[in-house]
Amino acid sequence: MKQGRSPQLNWWGVIIQKFPIGRKTGKLHPLPYKHSTDILIFGGGIAGLWLLQRLRRAGYRVLLLQAGPLGDGQTIASQGIIHGGMKYALGGGFGKRDDIAQATAGMPARWRACLEGRGEADLEQVKVLSDAYYMWSGSTIASRLKGFIGSKTLQGRVETVKGGYPTLFRGEGNSDGESNVSSADHKTARRPRGTLYRLPDFVLDVPSLLHGLSHPHRDVIFQIDGNSIVFERNEQGRLSAVRVRGGSGGCRSNRDGHGGQDGTGAHINARLFLFAAGAGNEGLIERAGMKSARTQRRPLKMVYLKQRGLPPAFVHCLGGGLSPVPALTVTSHNAADGATVWYLGGELAERGVTRSDAEQIKTARAILQGQFPWLDFSGRTTREGTQ
Repeated sequence: MKQGRSPQLNWWGVIIQKFPIGRKTGKLHPLPYKHSTDILIFGGGIAGLWLLQRLRRAGYRVLLLQAGPLGDGQTIASQGIIHGGMKYALGGGFGKRDDIAQATAGMPARWRACLEGRGEADLEQVKVLSDAYYMWSGSTIASRLKGFIGSKTLQGRVETVKGGYPTLFRGEGNSDGESNVSSADHKTARRPRGTLYRLPDFVLDVPSLLHGLSHPHRDVIFQIDGNSIVFERNEQGRLSAVRVRGGSGGCRSNRDGHGGQDGTGAHINARLFLFAAGAGNEGLIERAGMKSARTQRRPLKMVYLKQRGLPPAFVHCLGGGLSPVPALTVTSHNAADGATVWYLGGELAERGVTRSDAEQIKTARAILQGQFPWLDFSGRTTREGTQ
């Protein structure tokens, strides 16, 4: 993750691989030349790191291999939201989506226990960006109906906000005193039309979460080139080892036992292989010759808005159509230059894969202005592009 490159007041862009905020998660170790372990994990995102700490706590010997920086994939694109099922309950609470909604209902409480130091992982040092997440149902009939159905499906875990509105829905300026309210909407800004729900969900700072999960286990996390992996099978035809080719594209070599001195790379024997590499799983499974395994692709084209004076926003915005997916999912982050970054997902990101970058940015502008007409997103300088 690298810092935003533009000092301009207002900056729109499409997320491709990097996010314009955050901090480095530290260098990974070179891979030992020979190693034998119980379990080998591929992927250094939240899923892989969570498995790593759980398995080591259970007494297993575990190694984790990662191509690139930790979390540099689906993890950073997740926006740090700990879901409690609401986004799956918007379809009416029937069938598979209802099963998912109920299965994830206990996630916020489970993660909060870890943040308080009494859960299955010690995450007391992880930064919480927002202790609450909201759902905004605008004034359209369809939007209000979806909000009502979703709140009833998860009855007892969702509450209507009747006072103490967050800054975004009060039409006020940010902590620096800058006004975000369009002068034309000033009179109505304090009374946006719609219903605001408070969800049990909350938002974590992803870089600090990656650090919290990885730091205690940094001695068994290694960085490799994913294209250098060769799987080996035993006489029974089962996966038994991995060879990481040496050279500039494989693992680094030196005379301290880290990598083969002759450039042959590293060799790891393992009893079990776990694939938690997100989009990288497809290539790994193909390399391993696991023809019966299947992976799911769910491409997204995320958008961000970087602008000074934006109020904090942590909210699902329901659209007026029939889609059960929120029209917009917003989280807020602080850039190094003091500007606020709104990270935009939801249906915008799902349908955005068919749009050009310019079309996606134009669509994001229209959705934001439709959802928050009391805010001014124009700025004095606008830059469109990719990141």
